[in-house]
Amino acid sequence: MSIAIGISNAIGIAKAGLSYSNLHSVVFDGTDEYLTASKSPIFGTGNWSINFWIYRTSTSGAQRLITKSGGSDEAWSVLITNGGSMQFISNPWNDGDGTNSPGTSTWEMWTYSVDRSGNAIWYKNAANPNSKAVSSIRGDFGGGKGCLFELGKNGSSYNFAGNLDEISIWGKALSSSEITALYNSGAPTDLLTSSAVANLNHWYRMGDPGGTGSFPTILDVRGGLDMTMTNMASSNITTNVPS
Repeated sequence: MSIAIGISNAIGIAKAGLSYSNLHSVVFDGTDEYLTASKSPIFGTGNWSINFWIYRTSTSGAQRLITKSGGSDEAWSVLITNGGSMQFISNPWNDGDGTNSPGTSTWEMWTYSVDRSGNAIWYKNAANPNSKAVSSIRGDFGGGKGCLFELGKNGSSYNFAGNLDEISIWGKALSSSEITALYNSGAPTDLLTSSAVANLNHWYRMGDPGGTGSFPTILDVRGGLDMTMTNMASSNITTNVPS
């Protein structure tokens, strides 16, 4: 099967919600490997959530996981700080998780759920919510063309060492029950069967369902905002996955 056909089939399978399986993730070396797109997801001024699975292999320095920069709207980043805490940073607000810390050599699901009229809440493995009031804070996170979207680093530094899998971006504040369903007792599930699927804007399967046939493109099987693997090889799509 050709790469082109493989990618086409992968999109069709994922969008149809058929034959779901989680067989691959993408591993980053902590030096110069990352994913990039020339435009970014559009959050605007509404509610939103970011959900992702992480397998961290190094505790050295700050590590950027998901970053949007450029454009006339707000830049933002999800990162692990020098002190080992998960944090969302932007001009409107900085919100670190003071309750939970990322582990090493273990798969974890992290969720950041933002309700502009109430709270922004960090969850680790759908548990121990760490909440911060944001009702008085405003910011347009915009996105689209003219913005740079990256996974695994920010600019030329803060590279991540480890695996990322099943990254999703939602146009709503995910509820605790929805996050518990996504966690699925530690085994990623088909997001297209989620009760919140109407608000699922982007979903990066990180090699699934096309596997290594998708190299060097990591498909956004929901929103079509595909990313390019940079300084990587097809072997960066690995079979180390949460289960």
